[in-house]
Amino acid sequence: MLNNKKFWIAGALSLVLNGTALAATMEEVTAAIKEEKFGRAARLLTEMANTGDAEAQFLLALMFENGRGVTQNYREAFQWYKKAADQGLASAQNNLAQLYSQGKGVKQDFQEAFRLYRRAAEAGSPIAQYNLGVRYMKGEGVEQNFQEGAKWYHKAAEAGNVHGQFSLAYSYATGEGLEKSMPDAFAWAKAASTKRFQRAQQFVGYLMSQMSEEELEAGEKLFQELKAKMNLSEPPPPAGPIGYSDGAGLQQEE
Repeated sequence: MLNNKKFWIAGALSLVLNGTALAATMEEVTAAIKEEKFGRAARLLTEMANTGDAEAQFLLALMFENGRGVTQNYREAFQWYKKAADQGLASAQNNLAQLYSQGKGVKQDFQEAFRLYRRAAEAGSPIAQYNLGVRYMKGEGVEQNFQEGAKWYHKAAEAGNVHGQFSLAYSYATGEGLEKSMPDAFAWAKAASTKRFQRAQQFVGYLMSQMSEEELEAGEKLFQELKAKMNLSEPPPPAGPIGYSDGAGLQQEE
């Protein structure tokens, strides 16, 4: 799904260029998109998608979903995501789950969305791991389970997903699904802020106003460990504040 929260087509191409038998053709698609020749890109992808290539089916679905090179058509997007998802492509399973969750191109079905998120998450998709965590936290398509939600946030966070990192920080700060720990909350919020995620910067600022010197020292130590382990960049200055009352709106699909 393609907006400021989701896949950008050019970026999504990087997921499929390596190791594909159709690399030369994908390079043509990449060139067409860089030149903003979206109609040509859609035609090339349609040819490849019709041969059964899952990556091309996924990218074509993105174009239909977002009206790039083709008329926006959620039903067509659904059909192509499903073809790719049925072949086991985790990114397609995640996006297909989103269509089921939102009722776009298909009848809304939270249970089917949950099933697809789970498949993609278990296959190692950080985006799906975060989205699965949201389902558990909200009790959408599955019985509400904060512990499971926090577990999947943690997997997504360790894989580098910024929304997973921010949501894990919030869970640590509130004790929602795991033992409350302000130092851990600070460390993960700061990790998310390294990606210039403004809400994370604001949450860091809020936490700093609530923590003791000892907690801040422990949190900074944990962050430095995360920074070394995950090769994180230097964080921007904290902003703020965004507090617990704002946290209800942090769960959003990617």
